[in-house]
Amino acid sequence: MECEKCDVTIVSGDERDHNNQTLCEDCYIDSLSTVKACDPWGARSAQNFDKFVGGAVQFTSLQSKILNILKVDGPMEPEILLKKLSLDVPLSEIEREFATLHHMGKVGAKKQGKNVLWLMS
Repeated sequence: MECEKCDVTIVSGDERDHNNQTLCEDCYIDSLSTVKACDPWGARSAQNFDKFVGGAVQFTSLQSKILNILKVDGPMEPEILLKKLSLDVPLSEIEREFATLHHMGKVGAKKQGKNVLWLMS
C-alpha cells in the first residue's frame, strides 16, 4: 500500500485514513497540524518565553541554518531556501521551522508580485 500524498510504501496496519485518503503517519500528522506563521498566540508565547529565558534563546540546527542563509543571501522564496539548505527534508518541515522563527520575531515574509519572499526581521 502507498501513501496517496507522498507515495511512500506503508506497512499494512500502519496506514491512516484522513479525508478519504490513505496516508503514511508523517503525512497524516502534517495534515492534522497545519503550519500557521501568522498566529498571535504563537507569537505571544514565543515572546514571553524569550523574556523568561533572558534572551538566551537556543535555535535548532535547522533554524540556525535558515537564519544564516537569509542573513547572508537576503530575501528568497521558500523553495530556493530549501535548495540552499541541501538537506533531504520536505518543504513542510522548513515551513514549520520558519513559522517558529516568525513567532520569535526573527524572520518575516513579504509579497513580491506573485511570489512570497522570506527574510530576516
